[in-house]
Amino acid sequence: LGQEDSNLILYGSASRSEDLNTPVSSIGPNDSIDVRATLFIPSEHQGINGETYVVISVEGIGLFYRSADGGYHEWNRDLATLQSFKATQPLNVSEELIAFSEFTPSSVGVSSANLTIYFAYAVPGTDVFVYSTNGIQLTIE
Repeated sequence: LGQEDSNLILYGSASRSEDLNTPVSSIGPNDSIDVRATLFIPSEHQGINGETYVVISVEGIGLFYRSADGGYHEWNRDLATLQSFKATQPLNVSEELIAFSEFTPSSVGVSSANLTIYFAYAVPGTDVFVYSTNGIQLTIE
């Protein structure tokens, strides 16, 4: 997603919606899933206006971001076109980001896919763009 590695600290996982406390890496197309992450914001960025981002990579198809209205939009890797998950607001000690909530892949015609979900935050007007380098991997099969 960017040109430099990031040291973003986050806790995140994919889970079946009926069991949020049990992480999974593989689900069926008819399963209802949640994918969430909590970003831990370094003290030097807490209280400063920031933006948070959710980017979903679908192997063989492309990149998508989740916008503030809850929609999913194709993304071309240009940071200038990436829209935030929430409106610009002061960054808290931690920020919860939701890639999917009670989402059933088959409801949009997906029967199999390999996903990697990335989470990030930025401080507008600066060069601060901090992101998860590994992401959360999820296989739909």
